[in-house]
Amino acid sequence: MSETVRLSAADVRQLRTVAEDIARRHSNGPQFAIEIAERENVYSGRTSLNIWAISSVPDWADTEVHTTYPWPRIREPHVLANGAALLDLYVRERPRSAKTGELLCGLQAELDEKGLVAIHANCELGSGSVIAELWRCDPLRVSWICPHWPDTSSVVLYRVSQERTLH
Repeated sequence: MSETVRLSAADVRQLRTVAEDIARRHSNGPQFAIEIAERENVYSGRTSLNIWAISSVPDWADTEVHTTYPWPRIREPHVLANGAALLDLYVRERPRSAKTGELLCGLQAELDEKGLVAIHANCELGSGSVIAELWRCDPLRVSWICPHWPDTSSVVLYRVSQERTLH
């Protein structure tokens, strides 16, 4: 049987917080939809939510989006490959008149057997430039950031470029 991981409620909240924070910088829309992509290896035809389970190249250029699923699928167990997973997420506007709107940002969530490890964000601006951001989980910093936090295994994300902690 394959090893799996199920994200904790704290992991899910942190992931949604980061996604919505990024979306708000690119849109004035009142709501956003987050979708999880199932990718397909273009050579083998294998599909998976975990990119690392089907890709043999570091930039996963041997995969393409097969289909997307709604946000609640994030709460399901995710199969690990060599103890890790990489999930591909898309943040879209959710306009009042349509089911989903314009793509605002792509995110990738890195997981290990304990849960969320990092979030990578790549957003293209109207000018053609791309913003790349990284949030990394660092349990060793929890006591420094919040000494009264009872569970030191809780996830605290900080933006690597600014060391900003998300609460």
